[in-house]
Amino acid sequence: MQSVRINLSPERQEVLIALLCELGYDGFEQADDHLIAYIPTTDFDSYELNQLLNLHQLTASLSVIEKTNWNAVWEQNFQPIQLGNQIGVRAHFHPPMPGVTHELIITPQMSFGTGHHATTSLLLEALLELPLKDAAVLDFGSGTGILAILTRKLGAAEVLAIDNDPWCIENATDNCRLNNVHMEIQLSEVPPVGRQFDLVLANINLHIIQAHLSALVKCLYAHSTLMLSGLLVSDAAIVDAACSQLGLEKISSRERNGWLALSYRPML
Repeated sequence: MQSVRINLSPERQEVLIALLCELGYDGFEQADDHLIAYIPTTDFDSYELNQLLNLHQLTASLSVIEKTNWNAVWEQNFQPIQLGNQIGVRAHFHPPMPGVTHELIITPQMSFGTGHHATTSLLLEALLELPLKDAAVLDFGSGTGILAILTRKLGAAEVLAIDNDPWCIENATDNCRLNNVHMEIQLSEVPPVGRQFDLVLANINLHIIQAHLSALVKCLYAHSTLMLSGLLVSDAAIVDAACSQLGLEKISSRERNGWLALSYRPML
């Protein structure tokens, strides 16, 4: 696992995280004066990173960490979070969180999705408002499985979680066990063919959403909801136009810290 430390202010970190996500970085630690980004060593491209850093007049320091050390980093820095009185997210090494309706035990390891980042917390909150009892759900780019696990806790009957990273598959499987939920977890680069769902989730980034949007739309019933996140506010017009061309209408938009979660449904 490659670690990249970049010195910059908190105000600039959110935009840089989005740009690094497009390069394959999928783990981040934010501090007041720096950002640490993580990427599998096999995916690390120094030329791409230097281009990005030079464009934004930034410098970075690099280091390689072993898998066991990565887990230690998370145990030192990953703190529980609470979203109102509905959702609490903690790791397995934290004590239980009293007073929340839905407690999610998520040990992130090298997978994205702890609820700390706005893209995930926006969708966690949005899921509370949906009628998910007995629903079929697809979580495309599932990471830790946090969103898929919450849908099961909210009553979804059939959940398919897909990710293209074998480590995410292992991590999501472990998190299902920690939460005592069962769902189908699949290693794949693409959405399933010939299957439809009441809810389709994709918390990834703009370019991956664009690449797979038409396939995701084919997974919808006429009554289904498509929820997209991992998007910057500046991405809204692009996504709206692409969804409109595929016969979708926007039904909601949530924003936090410059990030968006957008919901669509097929036009009747």
